[in-house]
Amino acid sequence: MEHNLLPGEKILDSPVTGLMISTHRVRMETQTSGRAQITSIMLDQLCSCETRYVSRPVLLVIAGISALLGLIMQNFLRSQPGFMFLLVIAVVLVLIYFNTRYEAVSLASAKGEINVKISVSDVQTVRHLIDQVEAAKNARYFRLQAVAAPPVQEPAGNQNSEDAPVPEAPQPATVFHCSKCGVALTEGEVYRHRSGVYCEKHYEKAIAG
Repeated sequence: MEHNLLPGEKILDSPVTGLMISTHRVRMETQTSGRAQITSIMLDQLCSCETRYVSRPVLLVIAGISALLGLIMQNFLRSQPGFMFLLVIAVVLVLIYFNTRYEAVSLASAKGEINVKISVSDVQTVRHLIDQVEAAKNARYFRLQAVAAPPVQEPAGNQNSEDAPVPEAPQPATVFHCSKCGVALTEGEVYRHRSGVYCEKHYEKAIAG
């Protein structure tokens, strides 16, 4: 069976005919009476894997009733043909019961599920199928995590000295001189006047004069 694969998708081994397990999804395709049914679930949307035993115990109940009626007809009504007919029905129902039992593997997502029928006696196929799906989903999860993870940055100590930013040298503080006495002044000690810059002492005289 040919499949249209997604970019980067690879098909994994599948123990069940019609079921495709890939690195991206699980896809089941069946055909019944000329009609095709396709169900596909992406691995990151897959919620659970479940196995359940499916049978029809009502067939055994009907078979038991048929056998009981046959015995009643033989013992009380002395009807041998009726007994044989009901006995054959009981045997047929028992055979149908044992031939219609199966293990159902359900692969479920939030909006749908894939149901796979496997023979009751084929327990290894059931285990292999679930192991394959779990392994594919686990690998898909870690691939998505690796894509979403931010790039690792090297610590500052591992950077080359040539690439490391060079700190700027501190700028020297501006020095002013009093226009009257010539004493050195910092920015916070300067008193400015239209006639020049002064220290506190000569600034008062400049204002008064």
